Amino acid sequence: MLMDLSCPIELVSYDITHDDVGNTRAYLLLSNLARRRVLGFDAVIRWKDHAAGTHLDMPYSAQPKDGSARFHLPASTSDMPGADGLEIIFHQVRLEGEAPWDADPARLIDWEEPKEPSGVALDRLQQAAGDDAVCFPQEDEHYWTCVCGRLNEQGQAKCARCVRSKRMVFQKYRREALLSRSARRKKRTVWRFHPTPLSVVLLCALAGGLIFLLLWTLL
Repeated sequence: MLMDLSCPIELVSYDITHDDVGNTRAYLLLSNLARRRVLGFDAVIRWKDHAAGTHLDMPYSAQPKDGSARFHLPASTSDMPGADGLEIIFHQVRLEGEAPWDADPARLIDWEEPKEPSGVALDRLQQAAGDDAVCFPQEDEHYWTCVCGRLNEQGQAKCARCVRSKRMVFQKYRREALLSRSARRKKRTVWRFHPTPLSVVLLCALAGGLIFLLLWTLL
């Protein structure tokens, strides 16, 4: 996946649907990372057919009605009916009251999106970090990936998308930390009463004594 971390907007998620006549439609969720409203942008949508190992680049421009925070946009193609994924490469973003942001090929990063944990691991992650958590945090010498799935530069103290603290993310939501806490919870023992013949006799005797005292007080 190609991305420029300086871009003021980003693709957060998408849903792809297909109809019976070969049309592919996508519903995009984009996020404005800038302080100014997004007036419009020019980009390329790269439709991907993972089964066939092919992709198709198509120009894409939009002018969102409300580009102040997160906004939804549609996209479609009839040239790749088997598309099951996509990415957006932004070329220019126009912001209210600012000069346009222009892409620079030298800033593009070829980044592999982290895999979403499955089953119990994802449940534990989202219980701890929130419903927007999609992966365990990762880092290398240049970048770190937040639990929300956003790639950030190594020197960035907070995630550009969700504003979580890098220190907190790696302290609380690393795979090892979550799994170790879960293991400790499983090791906690719960006291249960397991009756034995002697304990049953003693309990019956105690109950009988209490009943005798109650009757004696009533006479």
